[in-house]
Amino acid sequence: MRLFSPVCGLLNPLLRSPSSPYGIAFVQQAHRSTTESWLKKWSEFMSLKSKLSAAVAVTSSRSTLCSGFEPNRPGAGVLLVIGGLARRLLWCLLPLAAAATAQASDIVFTSNREGGIFQLYRMAEDGSSVKRATAEAMEAQQFDLSPDRKKAVFVSVRAGQPDLYIADLRTGQVTQLTNDAAMEATPIWSPDGKSVAYQSYLSRRPALYIINVDGTGHRKLTDEKGEESMPAFSPDGRKLAYVVTMGRRQAQIRTVDLESGKSTVIGAEPSVGLESGPRWSPDGSHLVYVMLKDDVTHIYTMRADGSERRALTTGEDKNNEPNWSVDGRQIVFLSIRKPSNRQAIYAMSEDGSRQRELVGGPEEHMLARWTPDHRSLYFMRFHRGAGQIFVASADGSDIRKVSSGSGYDAEFAFVSDANKAPTFAAR
Repeated sequence: MRLFSPVCGLLNPLLRSPSSPYGIAFVQQAHRSTTESWLKKWSEFMSLKSKLSAAVAVTSSRSTLCSGFEPNRPGAGVLLVIGGLARRLLWCLLPLAAAATAQASDIVFTSNREGGIFQLYRMAEDGSSVKRATAEAMEAQQFDLSPDRKKAVFVSVRAGQPDLYIADLRTGQVTQLTNDAAMEATPIWSPDGKSVAYQSYLSRRPALYIINVDGTGHRKLTDEKGEESMPAFSPDGRKLAYVVTMGRRQAQIRTVDLESGKSTVIGAEPSVGLESGPRWSPDGSHLVYVMLKDDVTHIYTMRADGSERRALTTGEDKNNEPNWSVDGRQIVFLSIRKPSNRQAIYAMSEDGSRQRELVGGPEEHMLARWTPDHRSLYFMRFHRGAGQIFVASADGSDIRKVSSGSGYDAEFAFVSDANKAPTFAAR
């Protein structure tokens, strides 16, 4: 079971990205694989990829990430394999909510800087005052901050299997939220802070559930025939966008009304590619997402009802992981473009115009996020064989390293001292 920590931790920034081509390269023949067989595959993979930099440097522009794993072979799905504990886990999303406040005073992140397991930490925005966010040492992956930024929900195998836990960021005290025989993953907090949606293997296939933060009200959200993943709450908390995977080459975005339980297809009908990573605009009127088609990933937007679908990127570039600015006027994203063939950070207007590179260079980049005040850009860079957190001005200039030490710092999220809800859930 301890394989979960090094595999998930080292690759978590890749795994959390719902639209990352890194993730696509990992998904092979997972539909019929057992936990034991994946443990073996991952053990073999980790022995071959002794350096993380060697693993993360391979992108979708290169057809495989490890020998025998090709994203376009029959049997490939849209979900990501995490460690050896499951046949498939969704790409998450990751991700990371931004608070509607003047500035980000602190950053919460995961790291293995103390050696061994990845844990939850907190530091000042300049990288100083680093301290563990939990009172006792414990594994933490795939976290999400509550709207008031006082708590974090995360996945841990503390009790021998992946369950959900909630940490009080003020006291460091941890409470177990789920405790069953199934594997839980990718929890996200509702905008009102009263419940958590997540993926679970309680049923025969991965499905989405919701639970109150006090452990009551546990229920299954939908009853799809396919596999459900990548949940994202609408800003008003009334709907949940998610992805349903049907068969080998169909992944479609849908929404469910949380009051009535009615599910609606808002993705392309019929499906024309693999849709992933839906993220609501700050005002809830649109969603941005990624579509994989013909070996290329492009960024799209559509209205909340599925109308006015528009491709924001075109050509042979590989584009992924789009995130809205707090005002909804710009989108920051990752792109692999010639001649560098390295994943760089780009930005564009909400209509796809004014595309420009913010941060490039010879190294790979992940998890680009503007601060809520739009003055700074935080991102992950694979630097000297490890993942490190960097910060730059909003336009990509004046780059400085925030991470310290030799450990691997992974996913991160902004914290505000003010008790205000996030403008949107960027997942």
